Amino acid sequence: LNAVYHHPVDVEFTVNFNKAGAIQVNLLQCRPFQTIGMGGRCPLPQADDSRDIVLRLEGGFMGGNVALPIALVILVDPEPYSRLSLSEKYSVARLIGRLNRSVVDQDTTPTLLLGPGRWGTSTPAMGVPVHFAEINHISALAEISYRDGSLIPDLSFGSHFFHDLIETSIFYLAIYPEQPEVLFDRQWFLDQPNRLAALYPEDTALAAVVRVVDTRAAGLTIHADVTSQQVLGYLGGPPQAGGRADSNA
Repeated sequence: LNAVYHHPVDVEFTVNFNKAGAIQVNLLQCRPFQTIGMGGRCPLPQADDSRDIVLRLEGGFMGGNVALPIALVILVDPEPYSRLSLSEKYSVARLIGRLNRSVVDQDTTPTLLLGPGRWGTSTPAMGVPVHFAEINHISALAEISYRDGSLIPDLSFGSHFFHDLIETSIFYLAIYPEQPEVLFDRQWFLDQPNRLAALYPEDTALAAVVRVVDTRAAGLTIHADVTSQQVLGYLGGPPQAGGRADSNA
């Protein structure tokens, strides 16, 4: 299949024994395995002040070299989310879908979506049970580990969700705040004005869980360098300048 497609192929198949006792292989699906090119290197900038850094990771990202100015941040805060009822967690997922649809243009409003555990899970106790169509306008997606419960990042490579991220060029991060080499300034995001009530007054009850932050004035930028395997989220970058380094699928 690789020779025919001239490309690595993701294959799903089953193996059974027929009545004669011989092995029977059934090919369920095959499609070219999408990858994101590294693009040109993006050495990490030197932040003027450590207080300007709100995110620092070593590894745990996918999407090539990027320098991505962020206009909007949508944060599902792990702590209050973990205390929600099952129905309320589904309500959060549907709200994320509405916020996603409000992002008309990824180029003019690049959006970072952060949340606990697994995005797209079918089990709300493990993350936010969104459908991919409810996050497909996002520019960068982050899964945050949370110490209580089973909210652990888990991007299943080879899954449909993984392929959808690749094919729509959504940058992915896994954030483990409990690890000593990871910096995630959750408090900075919580201290910013929450625009949720202004956008969707009917969802004000979820404002303690879902935060919508306009970061254009702060100049939030996500910078990733594949060579050093580091990601930096810092303030004070030129708002809406730059963009994704050449990382086309």
